Amino acid sequence: MCRSARQPGLGARHRRSAATVSAAGLAAALLLSGCAAGQISQTAQQVAAIDGGNATVGTVGVRNVLLATPPAANYPPGAEIPVLAVLSNDGINPDALTGVSTPAGAARLSSGKIVVPPRSLIQLTGESAQSVRLTGLKRALCYGQSIPLTFSFERAGQVTLNVTIQTPVTRTGTRTTIEIQPAEPTPLWETGAHPAEGSAAGEHSEPAGSGSAGPSAANGAACNA
Repeated sequence: MCRSARQPGLGARHRRSAATVSAAGLAAALLLSGCAAGQISQTAQQVAAIDGGNATVGTVGVRNVLLATPPAANYPPGAEIPVLAVLSNDGINPDALTGVSTPAGAARLSSGKIVVPPRSLIQLTGESAQSVRLTGLKRALCYGQSIPLTFSFERAGQVTLNVTIQTPVTRTGTRTTIEIQPAEPTPLWETGAHPAEGSAAGEHSEPAGSGSAGPSAANGAACNA
């Protein structure tokens, strides 16, 4: 009976080759994952989809907290300000907002407390049945400035966040609206016209009112101080 002779060291070479392949695969995976985690990655450019403040305490979330847009260029001292917010409760037990406080003035709830049922949302607006309002503002509050608000809950406890004024849909006050981009020209195939001789393709005139003029200084004297 003949037996085939085994080459010495063959099993060791196979094991070394498999280890080399595994190490190369691991290095490639780490390199690819590192490409997605740098400062130029897509996630590094992402910002919040909402403008308001956000915080979580216990099972309660305080979301998109803002101060309502003022009717003028700012809120003067002594003003009353509606607080806009969404309260969420991810727990299995109800919780309740029992108070809101700020060093910028006083605050009051529409009722003794605002109950947030389990697995639900409560939206606070200036017109809702359940609301929060700041009163007795101590000093003028302008766009871009923030004040701390502390929300106190029956079960979850307290949480503080900085809150700013809601950005208005349209410009308020007497400030001039400045067009920072010229209007797009009407395509030739829509007008039926042809470019005049000597004019380069794509040239168009600047819209009326564009130039170096800046916004008006009538912004609210308290906010310009």
